[in-house]
Amino acid sequence: MIVKKLLEAKEKTMPNLRVRHKRKGFGKFLKEILQGLFSSGDKEKHPEGVEKERIINRGEPDKDDSYQEKVKDVNTGDTTRDIKEPLSQHKNK
Repeated sequence: MIVKKLLEAKEKTMPNLRVRHKRKGFGKFLKEILQGLFSSGDKEKHPEGVEKERIINRGEPDKDDSYQEKVKDVNTGDTTRDIKEPLSQHKNK
């Protein structure tokens, strides 16, 4: 008697990019750009993941203080989150 089993594994790759601009002598980055496909924290709402674009700009305290984030569902293309606000007022929502 010969028994054959087929083991199949599927792994999704989600391409994304993160770029940070740093300055010598300072611990935190000045600017960060994050863009690509990510798995979602809510698998029921977004089972295939989300497309995310985030720009954080620390720059000069009085000039370049911004937080922007846009999140779209991969399947439908619907925007689920669109935030543009000063970084000093942004709290991780």
